[in-house]
Amino acid sequence: MGSAAPAWFHTYPVEEVDVTDNSTTQSAAQVTTYTYQGPAWHYDDDFTNLQKDRTWSQFRGYAKVITRTGAAPDPITESETDYLQGMDGDAEAGSSTTRSVSVQDATGDTLTDDNALSGYAYQTITYDHDGGTPQAETVNHPWLSATTATQAAPTPAEVPPLPALTARMTDTDRTDNRQLTSRPPRRTTTTATSPAPPTRTARSSATPTTTSAAS
Repeated sequence: MGSAAPAWFHTYPVEEVDVTDNSTTQSAAQVTTYTYQGPAWHYDDDFTNLQKDRTWSQFRGYAKVITRTGAAPDPITESETDYLQGMDGDAEAGSSTTRSVSVQDATGDTLTDDNALSGYAYQTITYDHDGGTPQAETVNHPWLSATTATQAAPTPAEVPPLPALTARMTDTDRTDNRQLTSRPPRRTTTTATSPAPPTRTARSSATPTTTSAAS
């Protein structure tokens, strides 16, 4: 890390959105609130910045966002969405080593928190009410293409080191939708896609197939 002075970095997440009715009927406002957990800051790996100015200044969003819809005395619904933040390979302070970061989804699969997948929503859990019991899960399994282009990091090498700049395509190759019940079996619907080779039309050429099974 260079000699840059410590600094504060602020984020301004949305906490509440109210949709009001300005017509003569004056129906109740539709209230949606958001709670955020697990912020992440990545080391600045922008080649255009000077080493002395580098620090952990790249905001990578939140690992979890909880959404609640409704306001008392009406029922309030709750769902939570988990995101990848691209923190695998992030620099360690004052070292030439990097971090190894992965997460486990609701199906038990381990996902590498790859830099290319920052912001990828890998699962959403829906509850029967605010603070209630999970009723449904949607789990996305990411797909990454092979590297299509690479730009080497500038020399001389820095400490912490900068990774090479790479270009890759991302997509979803499988989605599991599970309806959770009080007792097994749980109903699972799996939608599998076959992402095309890395081309400009890869995303639109995926062919979905759907199967259903009890698990």
